[in-house]
Amino acid sequence: GQILGFRKDGTGVGEIGVISDNIYINFGGTTSAAHQLDDYEEGHWVPSWGSYGGSQATGAFTYSAQHGIFTKVGRICHCSFYMGWSAMTTAQTGSYATIDGLPFTVGTHSGHAGGSEGATMNVNWFNTRGSMINGKHITGYAHRGHTRIILGALGQTNITAISPSNLHTSSTWSGGSYYIYAEISFIV
Repeated sequence: GQILGFRKDGTGVGEIGVISDNIYINFGGTTSAAHQLDDYEEGHWVPSWGSYGGSQATGAFTYSAQHGIFTKVGRICHCSFYMGWSAMTTAQTGSYATIDGLPFTVGTHSGHAGGSEGATMNVNWFNTRGSMINGKHITGYAHRGHTRIILGALGQTNITAISPSNLHTSSTWSGGSYYIYAEISFIV
């Protein structure tokens, strides 16, 4: 229940309260759960390459770095990450290249169509062995009901899927220094 209430000109405008073992802040002068902020979390996650669709195989990579951080406020999670890799010792296959390991399952929102919940991925820096990125902007979206980002390439008039062979080539390799720095926000 309510611990501290806030009023303006005699009208309730919010409160701080406790439900079970959770403290919440309630906005809008109503006790409705839809107006409660009762979750805040910060932490780390480990991004990795994955694949989705078709005859998929995750592949095996030699990583030099796999760092991710997140901040979750209510149902919105913002993630940023860096991955570095120098070899693919088992070929990765599938219809789409993915970044796996998001710290929360991508949620759903009633009335929203499509496979994504949240903004598209913003790529800050990217260097890869494949050649499919010529003249295109790399993007991705959080895949509803999963803990992955599906990658795409934004051209002048459309977005095309990035397959693992587009991204890394279709055979194993070693040597080189490849990386991605990016961020994404999504609904949990």
